[in-house]
Amino acid sequence: MLFAYMLCSGLQSEHAELCLIPERPDQFSVPVRIESLEPTEAAVFRVGPTEAITVKVDPHDRGLIIEPFPPTKIHITPDLPQYPGVNVKKLKVLKLAERSYRTLFQQEKDRNEEWREWVPYRDK
Repeated sequence: MLFAYMLCSGLQSEHAELCLIPERPDQFSVPVRIESLEPTEAAVFRVGPTEAITVKVDPHDRGLIIEPFPPTKIHITPDLPQYPGVNVKKLKVLKLAERSYRTLFQQEKDRNEEWREWVPYRDK
């Protein structure tokens, strides 16, 4: 699944929303707004027919920790030839204000489990 900003149309305006987008959607799949996620301490959250996540709250900073449920992979952008995106082991999303977030991630290769900041856009 892809973790990215997606354009959403509302009654008043269009704006970008941070979403999880299923890689292989079916008739029951829609992009899932990060804003709508609830902690799922003992359950999985279905995103697509073969994609699911768990959502927990970090007790230290109240950020949402999103983990893909195997075999799901979460891919983050930028997905450009000069700056390819990466698959991540975990995401942490901290809400700063309305539709404003700070996102951190961990990859499998991160042995010390330090969080790195996600930069969704880079200049060419």
